[in-house]
Amino acid sequence: MTSWSGPTSRIGIPGQAATLDLLSNGRFTLGLGAGYSEPEFRNIGASSVWKTRGKRLDEAIRLFRHLWSGAPGPFDGQFYRYEEGYFGPPPPQGERLPILIGGGSEAALKRAATLGDVWQSTGLQPDEFAIKAEKVRSYANGRRVELGARTSLVGEPADVLAKVKAFQKAGAEHVCAYFGSTVEEFVPGMRTFAREVMPGLR
Repeated sequence: MTSWSGPTSRIGIPGQAATLDLLSNGRFTLGLGAGYSEPEFRNIGASSVWKTRGKRLDEAIRLFRHLWSGAPGPFDGQFYRYEEGYFGPPPPQGERLPILIGGGSEAALKRAATLGDVWQSTGLQPDEFAIKAEKVRSYANGRRVELGARTSLVGEPADVLAKVKAFQKAGAEHVCAYFGSTVEEFVPGMRTFAREVMPGLR
């Protein structure tokens, strides 16, 4: 599950994540992003949080960890707070439920390195990915952060295989594949990938 965290619920998101973690037997990863389009914030009446969206996301992550740990209140942040109560049932992975941070800005890279468990790029070429991945490693200062790339894998199988291997060489530990915009494009692309590309990655 990936959530646009800026204007969404601070209790709803961790609750949904905890439920999905339970249903998946502790295999769930929550994807979060601060948002990048000011018109989207304006369209839903959330313009007031646009300039502080990054700080709000940082604090929300700390709140989520607090709730998932099973610790009682209070939580007293700059943007979010509550006095009493506790969150339950907690997810099987507890406060260490993995959080994936998307984005390529310096703020996103620092956020992934210091508060997240996974950084995932979007729309970068392997050489660009390598540069930003090194920045994440530097900001992490020895902290373990998984590095991944979301990219389009459309084309001849040999070209797709070469692209995936280039991402591997650049440091990607996983590649989130995009095969097309419609079901009619996506399903055949996925089948071709499984049949003609994956054997070359084993």
